Amino acid sequence: MSKSIPVQGALALALALAFAPGARAAPDAEIESIRAEIRALKEGYESRIRALEQRLKDAEDKAAQAPAPPPIVAAPSSPASSISAFNPAVSVVLQGRYANLSRDPNQFAIAGFATAPDAGPGRRGFSLGESELAMFANVDDKFAGNLIVSLTPENTVSVEEAYGLWLTAPFGLAPKFGRFFSGIGYQNEQHQHVWDFIDAPLAYQAFLGGQYSNDGVQVKWVAPIGQFFEIGAEAGNGDSFPGGPRNKNGVGSGALYAHTGGDVGDSNNWRAGVSYLHTRADDTGAARLGIADFVWKWAPNGNVRQTNFKVQGEYFTRTGDRGPRQSGWYLQAVYQFMPLWRVGARYDQLDAGSAASFTPRRESVMVDYSPSEFSRIRLQLSQSRLMPDVTDTGIEKAMKKIIAVLFAAWMFPACADLNVFATVPEWGALAAELGGDKVKVYTATNALQDPHHVEAKPSLIARARTADLVVATGAELEVGWLPLVLQQAGNPRVQPGRPGYFEATAFVTLLGKPARLDRSEGDVHPAGDPHIQTDARNIARVAAPLAERMAELDPGNAALYQARYKQFSERWNAALAKWEREAAPLKGVPIVVQHKAFTYLEAWLGLREVAALEPKPGLEPTTSHLADVLETLRREPAKMVLRAAYNDGRASEWIAERAKLQAVVLPFTVGGTEGAKDLFAMFEDTIQRLLKGAA
Repeated sequence: MSKSIPVQGALALALALAFAPGARAAPDAEIESIRAEIRALKEGYESRIRALEQRLKDAEDKAAQAPAPPPIVAAPSSPASSISAFNPAVSVVLQGRYANLSRDPNQFAIAGFATAPDAGPGRRGFSLGESELAMFANVDDKFAGNLIVSLTPENTVSVEEAYGLWLTAPFGLAPKFGRFFSGIGYQNEQHQHVWDFIDAPLAYQAFLGGQYSNDGVQVKWVAPIGQFFEIGAEAGNGDSFPGGPRNKNGVGSGALYAHTGGDVGDSNNWRAGVSYLHTRADDTGAARLGIADFVWKWAPNGNVRQTNFKVQGEYFTRTGDRGPRQSGWYLQAVYQFMPLWRVGARYDQLDAGSAASFTPRRESVMVDYSPSEFSRIRLQLSQSRLMPDVTDTGIEKAMKKIIAVLFAAWMFPACADLNVFATVPEWGALAAELGGDKVKVYTATNALQDPHHVEAKPSLIARARTADLVVATGAELEVGWLPLVLQQAGNPRVQPGRPGYFEATAFVTLLGKPARLDRSEGDVHPAGDPHIQTDARNIARVAAPLAERMAELDPGNAALYQARYKQFSERWNAALAKWEREAAPLKGVPIVVQHKAFTYLEAWLGLREVAALEPKPGLEPTTSHLADVLETLRREPAKMVLRAAYNDGRASEWIAERAKLQAVVLPFTVGGTEGAKDLFAMFEDTIQRLLKGAA
């Protein structure tokens, strides 16, 4: 240490001498010139920096201000409909079964009843169940056709249904012509593969040979009121049991029926009806059959995917030219106690009248497992035994109450300039923003319902009947229920291809198109991801053509729709700039999603998806897949796991706890969270929840 002191001291002295006044190499004038040049450079750079800062401020102010809204671009009056994107739509249903029967099925008979030749439980052991090939297509803008071919275990091929639909019939009529399952009762119109039990109720087997089909014409009409009320009439050749072939001109059978139904809150819906069938067979004479049916369905907030419960029953009574009055009924209940799993019980009873000294009855229980919406495995156990007689007391009283409700609803029809039927909350909210008090908006689903699993409820048919405009997402999001609702509503104004039918995805570039169309890949959307509402920019893209469509349908209020669109566009653009500034820290943030429903949100905000909790789209998370996701997160950590408000939270909570992530519930649509009361609040709430999850 002592040796270094003199060296440091010498160095300091040398530097001091070099810069001492007496040792300056440059004259004072040169030094002043250098200083002046430095000052000039500093002023120049400071001026450029101030100019750049002013440009930045001007750009930010311009972004925060609403630019002049673009003029409303005329939307095509008939955008391509994803409902009929595939022409024809083709489906195949395959069924197999194993039956262990204590009695010979060839000896099947019901005491006191004449049964159809093909009635019965089917063969013992392994067999190919009834399989179907179905094709549906629009013929043109007025007609559609449906063909369903049945392949039986006996290697025979039959035409189960083949009919045409007149889509644009006047007065709200929905005519059907060809071969079809009759609309009598509740279950008769349904195909066997959608029944809750493997076989038909005893009453259907005894009175209708299992299921009543007819060659002829059918006309349905849905009343233009808020309450669902449908009446129907049919005329046919009457060949099917309990009738028989007749080599005569004219009508061999006729049917009349009326159905009503509605919702009780968001979680319950019901339907009830009465039917009458008159037919004739050469050997037994005329047969007159009356049916009363009722069904009640419950699902929390209408979300049938997690859990639901259904009670269904029908009562039959038959009189004829020969034989006594006979009756029968069944009551069944099915409970989905968790996703994929259901249990059910059914009780059947028949009264043969004076033709037998006992009455047949049967008890059945079942449990089934549905790995996806396209497959199901079912185990059913049944046993037959005797029960006391049952009368029809109480049916008339129940019907009187229903009729009173119908008349009350008819006396107070809804009044509005434009009735809008929105399939999901975001489009209902947008239509309300654009229409104000000149529109009456009905939203078919709520934010706590899975939009992929919606039932064609009676209330939806009633609302579609009076709609002037249907606003759907498209891209096959509603393909499982909306076509059926529109067909049964008998409203030509809102059929696909008409001005009253609007699909939002027709005006947005779709993302997430699958590279391979295969059901083994899960619930894929061939046209692309339909959940466009998670990107706020897409709302603006849909707003302009929707306002134009509303103006086209309601020209008397066209100026109002244009003015409201202009106001909405100004507010939306300002809010959009604000959301994007606030969400800037989210760019590149790694996330996990429960269901691949946030493709557009990720593209908009720059979020980076690391993993999905569903092994494939639409399939419930499995233990093994969640373990794989956990391993992925150990290698590539994420900040949060996202799920929509309607998703079951157990899987995301499980992965969040073990991977130390934030579990974030996003509204996904209007009403999904307490704060998401409208479109603006929905995105405000979404951004804040994401920022909190990423912190």
